[in-house]
Amino acid sequence: MGSHRIRRNSAFGKPADEQALGTYRALVGLSADGSGDSQFSEEWQAALPSLVDKLARFFANAHLEPGTYTFPNPYYSLIKADPFKAGSIPMNSDGDRLVITIPQTETVTFTVTPDHLKLLRQMNTRSHGADIVVMDSKRPYGDMTYFLIDMAAALGRPIMYDGEGRPEFSVHEMEDYQRLHGQMLWAAAAFLRYAKL
Repeated sequence: MGSHRIRRNSAFGKPADEQALGTYRALVGLSADGSGDSQFSEEWQAALPSLVDKLARFFANAHLEPGTYTFPNPYYSLIKADPFKAGSIPMNSDGDRLVITIPQTETVTFTVTPDHLKLLRQMNTRSHGADIVVMDSKRPYGDMTYFLIDMAAALGRPIMYDGEGRPEFSVHEMEDYQRLHGQMLWAAAAFLRYAKL
């Protein structure tokens, strides 16, 4: 799934100018002159494992009913900038040509299904550097790099194997899994906004 990260310096990117940076420092309790930035960085790194664990537990345990939800488009402010100006982002980290369409609107309306909720329960959340990666792009739903196996298991669907023990998916199954995987960006956004513990 596209890179959906929570960044240490701001959920929406680094402030654009010194005045905005000063406001940001005040909001997070840092000295206006920047003298506390390195201490904040150290504290963030120390807190990061706990934050990742809490987020993973939230996805595993919070409750959301299947249904249609409307929420702010987290990419709206970035639509005019790379890589969002084309209206899409790469779906996978393996270089295929599949993309997730980014709505060009301030809000997104998305229907969360029982299948999305099953996949959210299995989603791998981790840290990378100073970022929280909401979904691991290489192993999004389990331990397999060929993540369709993990998706099938999470959804309770049978997996067929060939004579050499390799998984086989029909064209229809592959299209269905890729469609669901591409929708997880919006399913996760709806879940983070509306799910309750």
